Amino acid sequence: MTYLDGLEAQTVIWIVPEFREPHLSAIRWLTENTADGFGFFAVRVRVVRIGDSPFAPVSDHGRVGAIAQVKSNIFNCLGAFSDAGKGACNELKYRSEDLHAFERAFKTPSLRGVSGRAPYMHAGQIATLAGVVEHYNRAFAAPSGHSEISPLGLNTEEKAALIAFLQSL
Repeated sequence: MTYLDGLEAQTVIWIVPEFREPHLSAIRWLTENTADGFGFFAVRVRVVRIGDSPFAPVSDHGRVGAIAQVKSNIFNCLGAFSDAGKGACNELKYRSEDLHAFERAFKTPSLRGVSGRAPYMHAGQIATLAGVVEHYNRAFAAPSGHSEISPLGLNTEEKAALIAFLQSL
């Protein structure tokens, strides 16, 4: 915040590894005593870097822990310091914290260009599209937790047709 005077900044984002009560008091005071049009945000961030990869944010408790952390943070869009309008944060308000619902969950990528993105699955454990089709055709049991897939029951010709279709995307 030392350099704000000459920058004509209207938004201040204070990023630290840990906030103490004096920090939060300062943000509260600035929010309450500054003219409209100025925004003050306190962000606690931890990052990790693997090899020479870009830095990535870290949550100690996976998705469910991250949701709970965001919901409990007084600076989220539902918090006292938010400029968000009523109903603007429903995606956070109604986000599930049910661990069972998130176990082994991941964001599924698009199928466009899938034939050029081997290896497959979230950990790269299947080398070919034929292996992926066979995985879903058999619907193996999950190594932990639950599985929501059922066997496809495709014959050899149907599997070949599905692989050809996936290669065309």
